[in-house]
Amino acid sequence: MPANDDESYIRLMQEQIDELPSNREMLLHTEYVMVDKFRMMREERGWSQKDLADEVNRYGLDFHQSTIAKLEGHKRPLRVAEMFALSYVFRMPPAAVFLMAYSEFEFNGLDELTRMIEREERHRAETRDLLMSQLENFIDSLTESEIRMKNLADIMRRVSTRGSDGGEHGVDQAEA
Repeated sequence: MPANDDESYIRLMQEQIDELPSNREMLLHTEYVMVDKFRMMREERGWSQKDLADEVNRYGLDFHQSTIAKLEGHKRPLRVAEMFALSYVFRMPPAAVFLMAYSEFEFNGLDELTRMIEREERHRAETRDLLMSQLENFIDSLTESEIRMKNLADIMRRVSTRGSDGGEHGVDQAEA
């Protein structure tokens, strides 16, 4: 394979790796989804951020409206104890909140699936182009090999006819 094809393949693989979200991004996304689920439950109950902060305070945490605003704005991390307290406020085990449906996530999921399909289509087109280039190189190499084989067969035929003339092997070193 020519060096250019190696470079194209390496560049293609690096681009795919670069498009993967980092572990940090994936973990933060999970946290954001949890906070958004708590926000959705708060809004479903018609509670203000202050109402929710007051409810959390009953579990012994010092929450203010601004704490809820920072959490919902993804300006502050959600701590484990806070996740449990928020779950208890909504009368749900934390695992149930974690696993519950999240409509905004489903839409983000469709967007992500669309991006994945587009990325896969680009990858497929680039892979097809790379394979076609390699196939062309293979065909060129095979054609050159066939030409060399034909030339060798022609030389062999000439040598065999000269051999019957009484030469040692009938090989002309200039031809070989």
